Formats: sequence, structure tokens, C-alpha cells
Amino acid sequence: MMKNPHFPAGIYPILDLDACQARSVAPEEVILEWKTLGWGPFQLRAKGVSAQEYAALAEKLHAVWMEPLPMQAPIAESDSADQPDSTSAATGSMGGHPNRWFGRPAIIANDFLELAWHHSDWFCGIHLGQSDLESLSSREQAMLQQILDSGGIAGCSTHNLDQFRRAMEPDESPFGKESRGSVWSYIALGPVFATGSKTKSSDQNDPLGPEQALEIIAESKVVSQFEERSRPFSVVMIGGLNPENWAELAKGIQTRGWNTRAFVPAVIGSVMNSGPGADGARQWDDSLRSLHLDT
Repeated sequence: MMKNPHFPAGIYPILDLDACQARSVAPEEVILEWKTLGWGPFQLRAKGVSAQEYAALAEKLHAVWMEPLPMQAPIAESDSADQPDSTSAATGSMGGHPNRWFGRPAIIANDFLELAWHHSDWFCGIHLGQSDLESLSSREQAMLQQILDSGGIAGCSTHNLDQFRRAMEPDESPFGKESRGSVWSYIALGPVFATGSKTKSSDQNDPLGPEQALEIIAESKVVSQFEERSRPFSVVMIGGLNPENWAELAKGIQTRGWNTRAFVPAVIGSVMNSGPGADGARQWDDSLRSLHLDT
């Protein structure tokens, strides 16, 4: 099965510092579990921290990410059905090919554009919200272009049809009219469902609902451009997603005949462990394996 070019495991995990603190889990433990599952890259979201604090956290998490995974202990035959096979940590949820984000920077910065540009040894890309896009300087636009030109990821948030359409158009993008047709690596649309994860954000919006989200994608005509873009391109769905409602959304995408490889769920709280016996990341991984979406 073909993989999404940016998110080969078929999922876009977001490491939110507030969500970690609310669940009393260490960020390092969270990303190690994601790496074990073959996930990556991941976004680092830490609202309310200074650039210096964000840089220190990113440097620490990058060091953890680059460490080799520990060798798995032998699995008893009776337990083998419940454990990942030896390839899952190297290939990701969708299986088939090694995850290219192992052994390289895998952090997508949230908002801290200059840090992402300056520290390509820690970051593989940048995500910007609508409020960030409104105040970009020409220098910051050049940084975005350089991140793309160096093979990095650049994505943005949208919350309605007008924003989504504008994000699609090269002349409307922050890359400018002289950008050789460059566009975002991905456009995020949401929130699809109600969510409590986006605290301390200036981009608070009412949930679209799955039908309206799919209608925005249909009306934007973005699906017809998947194969025409000069760079790999994805649509990221975000907001209140869990394995069950993503499975329904994925079926809706497939029913419409769209290229399912180009659609990825972005998730925050539901991929973190919370409470005795909880394993949100493993539940997501099992669900992604069971979907078997056609490309």
C-alpha cells in the first residue's frame, strides 16, 4: 500500500505540553511510544512558553527521538497476537516500507517559525495558524520558502471554505507570487468535532461536523489537484478525532472516490495514555491497521 509522503504511518500526532501536564505524562515517554509504533513526524505544541523554553524542550525531545529503540524482550507465544511485530516499529501503522523519519529530525514546530528555520537539526517543518499568517513579514515568508526548498514540511490551519481555498492558491499563500508555484505541504481543516485540547489558542472555532468538513473539501476542488502539485500535498483533518469517528470519516472519503492516501488525522489527547489500562496510541494504531484503505 502506498503511504502518505509526509506521514507514512497514516497519522499526524501532536505533542501538546498542556495535554501532557493534564495527564501527568512525560513528553519524552509519549514520543518514545509513538516511535515504537512507527509514527512520525510529530508536531510540538506548547502555547504560552517563550522561544527559549520552546527551543530547550525541542532540543531535549530531539535527543530522545534520535536514541535507538531498546531491543524488545522475547514475546511469549500466547501473547504474540497482542504485541507489535518486529517490523512495526520500523514501518509504521500502514506497514510496507521503513519510516523515513527515524534517525532524522522529526519535530514540526508550532508557531515558532524562526526556530524551525534556524534549527533544522531539530525541526523538520513548521505549522502556522490563521493568526500567524496575518502578520508574516517578508523575511518570515522567505523562511517558509527555504524550509520547503530544503525538503521540509510547511502546513497551516483552516476553519472554513474561504480559508481553505485561499490556502490552496499560490498567489494567496505567504510564499508569494514569485515562489515558483510553491504551496503548503498540507492544509489542516477543523475542528471536525468538538475538542477540549486547543487551550490557550487564538484560533478557537466551532466544530464543522464531518459532513460539512467533507463538503468544504469537495467544494474547494482540492482533490483534483493532488496529482498535479509539484510537491507532495496532504489534507489534515483535526479536532476531536478518535479511532471510531476517524474510521467513519475515512469511509466517507473512500466512498467519494478520493485518494485516501492524501488524508491524515491529526490527534492530540486521544493518542496519549490517561488512566489505568488506557492506551490511546495503541488503539489508534490498531484502528489504522484495520482500515485497510485503498489508495
